[in-house]
Amino acid sequence: MTLKVIPLKQQGTPWQGVVSDYPPPLSLAAHVDAANFLYRMGRIQTRPRFNPFTLSPDGARARVLRTFQDGVNLTHTLLLTTKNAFMLTNPPPVWNLLTYPGGITNLDGTALPFGFTEILNAIYFANGSVPVLYCDGEATLKVAGDVPGSARFMCENQQTLIIAATTEPAPGTVNSTFFPNRVRWSADGLPNEWDPTVDISAGFNDLIETPDVITGLVTQGRNTYVYRTNGITPMYPTGIADLPFEFEDYSVAPEGQGNIFPYSLDVFNNIAAFVSADTIRTFDGSNTQAIATGKTRNRIYADLKAATGDEVCGRILPNMGVNFPYLAYYLSIPGPNVTWVYNFDEDNWTRILSSELFLSALGLVSLGV
Repeated sequence: MTLKVIPLKQQGTPWQGVVSDYPPPLSLAAHVDAANFLYRMGRIQTRPRFNPFTLSPDGARARVLRTFQDGVNLTHTLLLTTKNAFMLTNPPPVWNLLTYPGGITNLDGTALPFGFTEILNAIYFANGSVPVLYCDGEATLKVAGDVPGSARFMCENQQTLIIAATTEPAPGTVNSTFFPNRVRWSADGLPNEWDPTVDISAGFNDLIETPDVITGLVTQGRNTYVYRTNGITPMYPTGIADLPFEFEDYSVAPEGQGNIFPYSLDVFNNIAAFVSADTIRTFDGSNTQAIATGKTRNRIYADLKAATGDEVCGRILPNMGVNFPYLAYYLSIPGPNVTWVYNFDEDNWTRILSSELFLSALGLVSLGV
């Protein structure tokens, strides 16, 4: 194949990424398809190289990759698989298996992605398999105090730990029940206290007014938002000790702009992105905005329809490395094994493929000693 050089003035920059809605002739600034190319800063370039990563000792799929600081400002990198929790140290990474509190032998169960959040120098997490646990930098995980069970989604608001879609008591316990519409919160500033008879600021609410189920939980600005299949419910702090949160339904209709793939939801600063029934949307706490339209949207949804073998996952990251700013939403789809990437700054889409198939964990981390 010969190389054809197109003068810059004919290219129609800024580049528009994957766009296939124009009638012929297609704009020189748009491409019908693209894989492993990024459109940024007025240029087209290949994506940064993926570095090889040693396989998990338990052979399980990675779900969470997160660096945090403990109470004495030491840095740790936690990696959760569907079976175990590890602390990663010393590049190339050494996998240090963490131990479990009494009665828990591993993280087996739902095999779902984890709800997780950082609060008071610790990472709390759960995926509906075992009681809510936390890692504070020590070699042993701990149960979140008197938490009544497990959960699938999690976030923090004003030093209060919030969980949703709970299983109470924990799976494997007599009379264990899944509550797909329950939101529960810890006592104010005490993520290990959940009993309202001990601290009146702890409590829960069942969103029984809505005809759907909870599919995500994030805090944006002052408020927490409970994402549902067909809508979004704001959860806002009141400042009242025995009624710390109020709920307000945006929509209770049988159909609406909600999150239909639970783990497609992620938030960065004050912007959340998720897959709705009609398109992929962002939400800023007030309004939703479609970021996938036309045939590009149709192609993404064709891949979503073919999703199989694991969960569709979405992540927002501000860069691809220290010297590579690239604020983007990554939507990883198993089955077709493709990751669609939306660049917020330049409003364009592209695709990422890898010999490792699809992405199951994505994060910006550092490895200490």
